[in-house]
Amino acid sequence: MLAAATAAELPAGAAHPVAACLRERGHDLDAGLVAPDGGLPGDGRLGVPEADRRGGRAAAPSVSFRYPEATVSGQATVWRDESGVEVVSPFPQAGGNGMRCTCGKFSSGGRCEHIGKALHSLGDAYGAAPTGDTALRPGVSMAEVRRDRTSDTAYDAPRAPLERMNYSRIQNLRAQRQDTHKEGLFEKQRRGEPINTPSVKPPKDTEGRAVAWPTTFEREGKGGANSDRPTDLNDVADVQYRIRAALFARTRTHYSVLRDKDGGMRITIPKARRAKDGTIPFAERARLADTLGIPAHHSRANGVYIPADTSWRHEMLSRSYGDTPPPIRAARYTVA
Repeated sequence: MLAAATAAELPAGAAHPVAACLRERGHDLDAGLVAPDGGLPGDGRLGVPEADRRGGRAAAPSVSFRYPEATVSGQATVWRDESGVEVVSPFPQAGGNGMRCTCGKFSSGGRCEHIGKALHSLGDAYGAAPTGDTALRPGVSMAEVRRDRTSDTAYDAPRAPLERMNYSRIQNLRAQRQDTHKEGLFEKQRRGEPINTPSVKPPKDTEGRAVAWPTTFEREGKGGANSDRPTDLNDVADVQYRIRAALFARTRTHYSVLRDKDGGMRITIPKARRAKDGTIPFAERARLADTLGIPAHHSRANGVYIPADTSWRHEMLSRSYGDTPPPIRAARYTVA
């Protein structure tokens, strides 16, 4: 079934381990392609000195495999990858003439099962890994090919192999890091060292003076939707209504104000205007940030978040009406 595999430019009389390997597997080597001593003409395992293989040079042995229904011939390419793995390819892109088959499947598509069988026989004999990837060639490592084909990977991403982990392990690692952080805080406390803790900076007026937390929002005499009445800032439903009304009055565009279980709110757009994945399109995010007078990065893919704090509700109501700078700036959390 298997005829022979030969290598070019090899000294006569040297027994080739490829022939011995193929004979041990029960293959009948064609007498016309085998050297008189029963081996294949060759000077070694790859037909190229060891130093050349390490330097990136490749061997291109000529092959001839005869099957009952087809014959495979041509040149394979064998080389050593930078990781030390030897690879055998049947494609001309690897540097040789490539392997060809007489069957109709190869003529129509360039691939067939006969070349696959021949390639695996060569891989067994040469101790090399067969590849069906046309992108692999001497000088291009398998790691580089995998990295180039990974979507959304930065060009400066590390070349170290990626490690897959399940969510349970991620949770365990997170818990370990939190425990380590707490132990560090306790150790500082035992040594009497100061610990930086978050602190709250109170709301401020336009002059930068600290003011008390607001409890109501009033805009009487300034115009705008519902400006003739005060709003209790602890009444979340009324705050939601006034933000929606103020934004629509200014932009003639409908916005949604959603409340979460913790009392916070999020200004977003109706579902009909969202992207297929439920996020806010970039143009809508930019328009919302410009309307509220906030930095663009504060308008995220899921909207603009308002913490459960009366000073934040007061500031965002003012921004919804177009009062910039707002008369009261919200409280901020900082690290002392």
